[in-house]
Amino acid sequence: MEYIATLPYTKYGDKQIAIYDAQDEQAGFIQRYYKNIFDKLFHYIPIFFLHKTNIYGESDGVKIKFVERSFKDNLKKLKWDVLVNDEPHYLEDKTKITTNVRMVYHKGDKQYIFKKDMLNNVCEVVNESEQSVCAEIILKKRIPAIVKVRKKSDALTLPELLGVYFMIYLVY
Repeated sequence: MEYIATLPYTKYGDKQIAIYDAQDEQAGFIQRYYKNIFDKLFHYIPIFFLHKTNIYGESDGVKIKFVERSFKDNLKKLKWDVLVNDEPHYLEDKTKITTNVRMVYHKGDKQYIFKKDMLNNVCEVVNESEQSVCAEIILKKRIPAIVKVRKKSDALTLPELLGVYFMIYLVY
């Protein structure tokens, strides 16, 4: 299955991002949200540790919420709690160099690695235990950022895939 979404030009916006399928019908959405007005105002101050990145999304009855952990938990590596229909999972950043982005999504006992290649604008989602590619996220156009999602298996839902990619987009 292929899906297309247009990411916002500014990273601070909280506008809803529609996800469309091959027949141009809306298949879901993702959206950045702020807990309060102060969180939104802190993004305009260039002090990085005040920034919180939270995302909400929904598709086919699957509701997902990414909530950034506390400052103390994020001292070494960034981490998020991911709630998929109120079932807890987590996402952690394994990036060592900014040009070689790696995020690990822990879903149950499985780990999915999001590998973003800056040169050919492709993000591969690999199931670590089976060493198979679950999905590809391709950046078709930079301004505005239009992404195409190719799902190869049903291991991850559409809001999980685009939610993690949108998190990579916002952080890096």
